Formats: sequence, structure tokens, C-alpha cells
Amino acid sequence: MTSPEDYDNLDFLEIEREDGRASHLAGLEAGITKSKTKSYEDGFKHGLENGYLVGREVGHYYGCALVWSAVLRSMASADSKIVRLKKALAQLLILAEQTTLCRASPSIEANVDSLRSKFKQVQALMSRLSQNALEEKATPRAQDLTF
Repeated sequence: MTSPEDYDNLDFLEIEREDGRASHLAGLEAGITKSKTKSYEDGFKHGLENGYLVGREVGHYYGCALVWSAVLRSMASADSKIVRLKKALAQLLILAEQTTLCRASPSIEANVDSLRSKFKQVQALMSRLSQNALEEKATPRAQDLTF
């Protein structure tokens, strides 16, 4: 049994401080664990959303390049504009195939940016080609006119 002299030697403030430190450390550890879990969940969600958007964009460029290449393949022409467009489409296909969508790829932004710029170039070439085709069809030839 504890004698009254033992109670005189006890430092109740020190006991209270130790309890406070232990509670503080337990709370800190619980908070760190909870914040890590939350950050992993948020990071996964963010990666999933952005990965989907990038993958969709790359897939769109790749699909357009495939379709346009097939259409131009059926057009046998030595026109320099069509030749330039075919080369640009081939480069676009190569860029789209080389773009890796894994998280280990640090240069994914640079790859997607170069893919975007190549796609814009192809669109510009296509619009020039279609404008020329419309101008040629808009001008009637003399032998097509009947009275």
C-alpha cells in the first residue's frame, strides 16, 4: 500500500505532462495515417480523371489520322499538297503510337503537346486542300454548261 510520504514525492504535473505527450503523439500518428490515406485516394482520383482525358485526346488524334490516311490512300494523286498531307499524317500516326500513357513516362506532357501541334498542322493542310477542291468545283467549265 502507498504511504502518505510516497504521495508527497509524486509530481502530479509531470504525470499530467507525460499523459499529454502520449496523447499528443497518438493523435499525431493517427492524423498522419489518415492524411496519407486521404492523399492516396485523392491522388488516385486525380490520376484516373486526367489519365482518361489524356488517353481520350491521344485516341482521338490517332483515330482521325487513321481515317484520313485511309481516305487519302484511295486518292491517287501526285499533287504536292496531298503528298505533304500524307507525310504529315504519317508523322502524326508515329507520334500517337509513340505516346506512352504510363505514369513512369515523365515526358508525357511534351509528347501530347507535340501531338497537338502536329494535329493542328494536319488540320490546316486539310482545310487548304478542301478549299482548293471547293474552288475547283465551284468554277464551272465551258463544256459542262448546256443551253
